[in-house]
Amino acid sequence: MLKKESSMKLIAIKKLLFTPQCRKRFILNYFSDITDLQNLPRNCGMCDYCIDQKKGIVRERPVFNSTEKKEKKIHKEKQVGRSQKVDTYEETLRLFREQKNLSAIADERGVTTQTIEAHIAKLYGRGIITLEEVSKLTSLDNIEYARDVIEKKFAGKVEKLREIKDVLEGEGRKDIRYFDIHLAIAQIEKGE
Repeated sequence: MLKKESSMKLIAIKKLLFTPQCRKRFILNYFSDITDLQNLPRNCGMCDYCIDQKKGIVRERPVFNSTEKKEKKIHKEKQVGRSQKVDTYEETLRLFREQKNLSAIADERGVTTQTIEAHIAKLYGRGIITLEEVSKLTSLDNIEYARDVIEKKFAGKVEKLREIKDVLEGEGRKDIRYFDIHLAIAQIEKGE
């Protein structure tokens, strides 16, 4: 147990050192200091990352190995067992409202970006996230095009997303992602 905790602490330190985001925001988020996070702009302007951003220096995201991700997931599951369990969609929404990008949310949650995209689409479908918020993540034209294909070629009924993706790619629309398809389906289900 002590070894696992030490490993988790090492992973957290690595992320602090190598994750391309504001250090102050990372630390406040790590300790769940919601009050200060809400008052903090996207970048603090004082840490090394924010200063590099002002200079135009771009940092790449580190790739942590799969063992570290598994250990992180196990650690989170243990933490959830000790504290009140948080709904996975609510957690994604909380991080999204903190203006984090989808990759950062996925990394923090220990899931894939596609999972976070599915959460965002579900939250949009439930009316919790607005179309205006979604438009910051993808092209509304892509959503509309995917919706037209679903309604015209699939009569609004979706069996497999891959079939829709194949039709879209066949029409030369390789730029339309599964995320766009999920959002188009949510729009149809909402009746918008």
